[in-house]
Amino acid sequence: MLLIAFMKIIITLTAGMGIILIGFWLFATPLLLIIGKQYSGLEHELLLSMIGSCVSLLAGTVFSLYIARGWVINPIISIPINLVIIIVGIVIFNPSTIEKALVLNIIIAAGQLLMNFIYALIKINKVSNETTVL
Repeated sequence: MLLIAFMKIIITLTAGMGIILIGFWLFATPLLLIIGKQYSGLEHELLLSMIGSCVSLLAGTVFSLYIARGWVINPIISIPINLVIIIVGIVIFNPSTIEKALVLNIIIAAGQLLMNFIYALIKINKVSNETTVL
């Protein structure tokens, strides 16, 4: 039951973010013109920024959902994972340009999303197994 509710929230949020990203992709040029002509030509960077923001939002939502249940990932696990993601991302995507920095942001957010999602699934599975045994 908990897994179904969790997945409904994640799928609904992902679908909503997909719609937002499609809107930014379709209307990037007019949106950039609203903030000024000097920002024209940054459509790709705008989309990368929005993708990074959406992935971060999803990672934060998963984090908030399991924190609300009192589940806390051990810092001995989360800190090294985050450091490895950042270091590998910097080595692979040398963030020397704005585009590469935005891609690095997406990689870091995706790593946090994956870590949070796996932890949430493990905890949900553990709770489901405990209630089945009772």
